[in-house]
Amino acid sequence: ARDGFGACQRIPKGEDSYFVDALFVGDSRTVGLYEYGGMADTASFLARESTTIYDLFDENEKMDYAARGKKATERTFKGLLSKTDFGKIYLSVGVNELGVPDTKDFYEEYRKVIRRINKLQPDAIIYIQGIMHVSKDKSSSDPVYNNTAIVQRNQAIATLANGRNIFYIDMNTDLCDEDGNLKKELTGDGIHLKASACELWHKFLCKNAIVLPAAEKAKKDKNTTEASSKKEEAEKAKKEASEKETSEKSTSEKDTSGKE
Repeated sequence: ARDGFGACQRIPKGEDSYFVDALFVGDSRTVGLYEYGGMADTASFLARESTTIYDLFDENEKMDYAARGKKATERTFKGLLSKTDFGKIYLSVGVNELGVPDTKDFYEEYRKVIRRINKLQPDAIIYIQGIMHVSKDKSSSDPVYNNTAIVQRNQAIATLANGRNIFYIDMNTDLCDEDGNLKKELTGDGIHLKASACELWHKFLCKNAIVLPAAEKAKKDKNTTEASSKKEEAEKAKKEASEKETSEKSTSEKDTSGKE
């Protein structure tokens, strides 16, 4: 998240109650956060191993959705966002896409996904989470999964933040050493956090929670209320029309019966 935009502000110490209307979307790393980050009862998760930015809106690609405190079921991203409202949406993908060498293509797909999320959830705060770095040993020995490529991707997707309802946050500041490598003691395979280290990600999220200023929140609440009122009016009109049609049909049937 970036200060100075004036639309939102950081809160130094987040509380888990902040996440009750949050949805965390991602790959196996997010699965780890769900299983070991101590957030399963306070936030909702939509994640699956090997998920990429290219899969998210694929209608044939189902992921595991766990509403806070409930058992996971399979859902598509589009289907979920179309039927359930969220206050915050955290997106964490990118490590599986490192095999696709074109950063520009990755960026363009990420931009499209952000636009679609914003369209389906216009009142939600969208968090673009930076791709977590890998360990020094992994980065120096792997031509694909290395921190040079990850930094390049993060620099690209960070530009998608607008400082109003879309923010870029980077957990690497809390998880990496001074050289920008994922700390060796936090990972077993050089890519994923150990179960015991997932709480550090949780703590980072709490330190980087965004709250809307009162005026902006009031504006969003007003828009939500107006939209709800219009929906209720439309449903009421539809019900009245249906009742009128039923009444007219009944009257017509009685008239016909009287003539016979």
